Amino acid sequence: MQSKSKPIDAGSINVLDFLKNDNVILEIPVFQRHYEWSTDQCETLFADLEQIVDSQKEHFFGTIVYVSYREINVKETKQMIDGQQRLTTLMLLICALRNSDKQLSDQCDQYLLNSRLSDNERVKLKSVERDRMAFMSIVQERSAEIQSESNSKLVANYRLFCHRVSQSTFSARTLLDALRQLIIVNIELTLGPDSENPEVVFESLNSTGLSLSATDLIRNYLLMQVGPDEQRNLYQNYWVKLEQLFAGADFTEFIWRYLIMSMHASHPIKKSDVYHGYQQFFIAQHWNPQQALTDLLRFAYYYVHFQQSQTDNPEINHSLEIINRMKSKVVYPYLLMLQDQVVKNRLSKADWIKIVQTLTNYLFRLKICQLSTAGLNSIISNLCVLPAATTGFYQRELTLLRNRFVSDRDFTETLKTTDIYRESDLAKLTLELLEQHRSKETIDFTDAQIEHVMPQTLSNDWRLAVVNVDSFHDRYVNTLGNLTLTKYNQEMSNAPFDKKRAVYQKSNIMITRNIPSDYDIWNATSIAKRTAQLTQELLEIFPFPTFAVKNNGVQSGTYRIDTAINVTGKKPVNIMIQGKNYRISSWQEFLFTFMNYLVTNKPSKYQIARNDVALKRQFFTNLRKPKKLVNGDELERNLSANHIKAFVTKVAEIADLSNQIFYTIR
Repeated sequence: MQSKSKPIDAGSINVLDFLKNDNVILEIPVFQRHYEWSTDQCETLFADLEQIVDSQKEHFFGTIVYVSYREINVKETKQMIDGQQRLTTLMLLICALRNSDKQLSDQCDQYLLNSRLSDNERVKLKSVERDRMAFMSIVQERSAEIQSESNSKLVANYRLFCHRVSQSTFSARTLLDALRQLIIVNIELTLGPDSENPEVVFESLNSTGLSLSATDLIRNYLLMQVGPDEQRNLYQNYWVKLEQLFAGADFTEFIWRYLIMSMHASHPIKKSDVYHGYQQFFIAQHWNPQQALTDLLRFAYYYVHFQQSQTDNPEINHSLEIINRMKSKVVYPYLLMLQDQVVKNRLSKADWIKIVQTLTNYLFRLKICQLSTAGLNSIISNLCVLPAATTGFYQRELTLLRNRFVSDRDFTETLKTTDIYRESDLAKLTLELLEQHRSKETIDFTDAQIEHVMPQTLSNDWRLAVVNVDSFHDRYVNTLGNLTLTKYNQEMSNAPFDKKRAVYQKSNIMITRNIPSDYDIWNATSIAKRTAQLTQELLEIFPFPTFAVKNNGVQSGTYRIDTAINVTGKKPVNIMIQGKNYRISSWQEFLFTFMNYLVTNKPSKYQIARNDVALKRQFFTNLRKPKKLVNGDELERNLSANHIKAFVTKVAEIADLSNQIFYTIR
């Protein structure tokens, strides 16, 4: 098959003339969705048709977009890009008119059938496989098969039209003639290197009918770049597998996080702009559709394993379960990158485990302290950039997380009074982790519920048993020390502590069973003591990492530009700016690499920095050893390492780049 050479051809025509051409297959691509028109839409179409009979005025029926392929002297295939749902519905209506008046059979068949093609190509419209048998049965008037397809929307709408035709005040012939007043704009395209940009085609898909999701548009964008045979191959071997892995919104979310991983901080992307973001990414990669789908499918398998906490490593799975239960999918792009590096043997499994566990510790501490994760997207984007050396993954993570890693002291102080029960899912997760830490056994927590030792609603028994209980109840009732797990929450209700102790002693949950042996009474002191005890255990489960420092000096590694360190005696070997790595060998090269990047990519920000009074006086005037930037401006180069770093730090702040510049020193 060869496509026609014209990149685009458009014109208006009545819909019957469009269908009348013989030896034409109107093929709905394998990747298009099945027939979905509702009965309400069909009712509207029929009402419009009856109104046309009354008015005898033309009626716009929408746009039909297709790519045309022709086999020499045999047949033409028009592969439908847009309008297939409307054409399918219209052909059902023609079938209903034919059914109502057999004298119209020959006239109707010229719109439905190819007279000179083989039996399997006789029906002009080639539906997607799911709809094909039902549609062919209707067009070829095979009543027994129509009956067997009674659950099909095609059959339901065909029967609706049959009923409406039989009840209409107009004859079937009159209604058929009225179809000539339905005008379409038919747009014929050729997709190829010299053709109209496919974006124009696919953006038209949302203009009428049922709107398409971002994944629908991406699928069409990729598959319409190849011919029908290759489409079927790519669809069956790649896209179907992707659809089976995901459901609905999950698919779009995967591609969004895949793009964050792939495009890094230099191209931040919003979830609402996944389709256009993917287009930019695809073009930049210089891939063909098969290469793109191969990459998507590989990372899709990783992603689903993350969602299910089912990798081939039990320790990673444990961390993933915690991440998922904390609803922290924001880190998935980073996890995808790490998983791929492990598969490619660029990251050892031991380092992989250490990196993911440290990340989990960081997230848990943030969640417990109820701190904002607003800046986490930027951190994750930067983490997705491959470090200059394969040994730098963990060190760079520590560098990026260091400034916001909750300290042991802050963690402990927060848990003394924080209402952890406010986020009940996090509270239950915390208690389960404490139980696992103590028992070292796999426990089924499915039926376990959070139990308040001192109840949320105080009874008279509690007020009589505990002195001044009202004075500390509100402050401590939802703190960690007052919470535990039981499988008989309703039975406990507001029972006094002495009765609860008897029940707790029989519990198979250790953190609950330990309460009676550790506490004879339950008051503010008891709660504070247990909170401190459980907090210490959490610090063991989620330890604070060691930020290595030698002799009170600075260790080699990767640092964010605004990290306050003394770089005297250190040699820079790499600077990363907005996700792009630049190898360097001196502080002077560090300075001019950054400034030339700013001049080229953010000229307005450069001018603001250039005009800053303090910076202008020190670095741009009265120069001792000047060197030119790419724009011709001269900059002082006779500076110490710390002076250069201070200058770049200040300029980065002015340019809003502080969180997107990292450098590696040796």
